[in-house]
Amino acid sequence: MPSHQPRVAKFTLLLLGLLLILPACVPFTTAGPAARLAATQSPTPANLKAADQVFTLIGSVDDPPTLDPALASDSTSAELIRHLFSGLVRLDDTLAVVPDLAAALPELSADGRTYTFRLRPGLRWPDGRAVTADDVRYSLERATDPALAAPQPGTSLPAGLYLNDIVGVPERLAGAPGPLKGVNVLAPDTIALTISTPRAYFLQKLVTFYVVDRRNVEAGDRDWYRHPQGTGPFRLQDWRSGDRITLVPNPTYYGGAPHLRQVNFLLGEAATGGLVQYEQGLIDFVGVPADDVDRVQDPAGPLHAELHVTPGLSTTYLGFNMSKPPFDDPKVREAFSLVVNRDKIARVMFNGRVEQAAGIVPTALPGYTPTVTVPAPDIARARQLLAESRYHGASGLPRIAVYSNGGDIGPMLQQVFKAALGVGIEVRVQDWAEYLAGLHRGDYQAFISGWEADWPEPSTFLEALFRSTSPENETGLRDPEVDGTLDRAAATLDPAQRYALYAAAEQRALAATPLVPLFHSVNYELLRSYVHGVTITPLGILNLKDAYIDRGH
Repeated sequence: MPSHQPRVAKFTLLLLGLLLILPACVPFTTAGPAARLAATQSPTPANLKAADQVFTLIGSVDDPPTLDPALASDSTSAELIRHLFSGLVRLDDTLAVVPDLAAALPELSADGRTYTFRLRPGLRWPDGRAVTADDVRYSLERATDPALAAPQPGTSLPAGLYLNDIVGVPERLAGAPGPLKGVNVLAPDTIALTISTPRAYFLQKLVTFYVVDRRNVEAGDRDWYRHPQGTGPFRLQDWRSGDRITLVPNPTYYGGAPHLRQVNFLLGEAATGGLVQYEQGLIDFVGVPADDVDRVQDPAGPLHAELHVTPGLSTTYLGFNMSKPPFDDPKVREAFSLVVNRDKIARVMFNGRVEQAAGIVPTALPGYTPTVTVPAPDIARARQLLAESRYHGASGLPRIAVYSNGGDIGPMLQQVFKAALGVGIEVRVQDWAEYLAGLHRGDYQAFISGWEADWPEPSTFLEALFRSTSPENETGLRDPEVDGTLDRAAATLDPAQRYALYAAAEQRALAATPLVPLFHSVNYELLRSYVHGVTITPLGILNLKDAYIDRGH
């Protein structure tokens, strides 16, 4: 799903422009502690001090656009939603699919199309009512109801990507009336989901689905999600816009109440200067800015023992709207891509703290297949392509605006395109919710965006960004051959064959230059040594249920 882009020091911009035409020869390396899953698993002490059980971390400078699971399509919202709601299945700390509200992984029919789930016994909403299979059905039908997006014209529901394999979902999203044909309640605790054709990744995609309480949703408040009643390990106690969101234990959670009595996600001004706040003892977990990585990696430094380095499963890229001039011309798209020096972005702009991207699929993602190569920057060829385009050179191009959510990548590209192509572009920065809304409406000629894996295999990127019918295909790529290859991959159970098909689909899609992959993230994060029961995965902290604080008093 879309993710915020990292920010870097502005002094690197000029240096990057000066280095634009130098040879790219230094490989990416991760210095310091080896990339790893960081876990602090130890027996939970019986005498934990309640006053200590407060965990504070940086949320986001912007408020989450929504906490409605059926509308959330960004990483900021998803991080909070996973603590407040539950689905049939979830990802565990090893990124494996495990039961959540389901008592066990589902029974699969002989034809590979019907998944039958039985719910855990004793599931309860916060008011004590039983959670039933009808609640699951309601949540699926609500998530695929186009009326949900009606107040926001041009908005596509995330279900068009995450639930579209279920029989009847594409028709329902297109406005067909009636219940979902592929959803059948067999008993109060049993529900069957039927998909249109066998899909190897169906359960992995299903981890993005959450069950909501109908009474809560239909109580008459359009912003019901500001006081959600979910079945996750925590409930939302307070949401102070631009300041913080506070979570407290959900006493009816099926796994028992968490040890933490309060979790604070800082927002707005309170979310700035995270490393300074960490050093002052004000927060317990923080991402390390690129410019401070060397300092925290110093083995003699006070923070080194609390540093965790994990390979990120996200890619930042420059996207082109293929339906808007001048990027409706493939030669213009190729010209712009040929002057972007990805090696310099990773090595100079980020001081080697990110990984240069060849393709859109991160190298750390299971199933990554190294078939895509990075074309060498070629200014002469780029200028020739502009001259050959229907715009007959830089002077014939219309005004160009590149949209972003902030950071220094936009200004850097502005300098590069001016120096290499003689093209002036405007960089327009918007807040997170406004940026996402315009992106989904297709308003932008070009945009700087990021995609973070929702499940751990290449389909999470390729289905989202390159399939013709995906609501997240913001570039407008429409290629029947790409779609067909993705279809064949999804139906292929043998992993090696499936990954080879995904690689072919990615190579075909990138040949049309709908976007320019820039870099894959590497996560440098600090976690207090007194915080236990937390695992930092390439997808972040997935679970705080078992977290506790033991200061050793």
